[in-house]
Amino acid sequence: MKNFCKRYIIICFLSPLILAAISFITTPAAVAAKQIITNKSQKTIVVDPGHGGHDIGAKGLGNTMEKDVALRLALMLSEELGHKYKTALTRTDDYHIDLDGRTAVANHLKADVFISIHTGGSFLHDTDGIVIFYFKEVKERPISRDLYSSDADNVWHHLQIRHIKASGLLAELIKKSIYEYKLYPKVIVKNRPLLILEGADMPAVLIETGYLTNPSEEKKFNTPNYLQGLVKCISMGIERFLLETSHAE
Repeated sequence: MKNFCKRYIIICFLSPLILAAISFITTPAAVAAKQIITNKSQKTIVVDPGHGGHDIGAKGLGNTMEKDVALRLALMLSEELGHKYKTALTRTDDYHIDLDGRTAVANHLKADVFISIHTGGSFLHDTDGIVIFYFKEVKERPISRDLYSSDADNVWHHLQIRHIKASGLLAELIKKSIYEYKLYPKVIVKNRPLLILEGADMPAVLIETGYLTNPSEEKKFNTPNYLQGLVKCISMGIERFLLETSHAE
């Protein structure tokens, strides 16, 4: 009887410890589940390397092609942003995609930001600078009612309108980051009715990262340190935008 009592007391004493141990063992699973939820809540950024395939874009005097520079920068930007956000590319190699197909990727993924990467081109070889575009609504644009159009088509052409203010902020914050980094002294923000932007149902900008037709800028595009600095600036601007807009939500 005494032995039984001793065993009963020991069991009662150890039970809370056993339960605590079980709880401790299951904690990693709970943490993992929480991590999965956190990952699902991450912002998604779609990076679009302009041109591709037969569409080479601008071409420098040293035969550097815009489609190659755009892809190189897009891959680097996706990798840089991938440390904090979900990222996706509209193309990962040298092939052509229609403009609608590029924004369709971003819309399908319900992206939070769409960034289209390009270089500028000009007949004047001394033209330089970085230009960041966001969408401008063309109010006089007629609504198409031909046999080949649909209400869905008309909605597509107006998706970016509700994001114009946010897209303008995104452009300005990227510009600010480039200036602060002292990467480039000339950065211009413009709003234009660009087709690549109008179908994007999220804040979106197109960045002409410099003029490939300018020999000095073409040289920069073949300098890894310059490309990395440019990627850092764009990434910093995007991060600032996402932080600022998340506070406003």
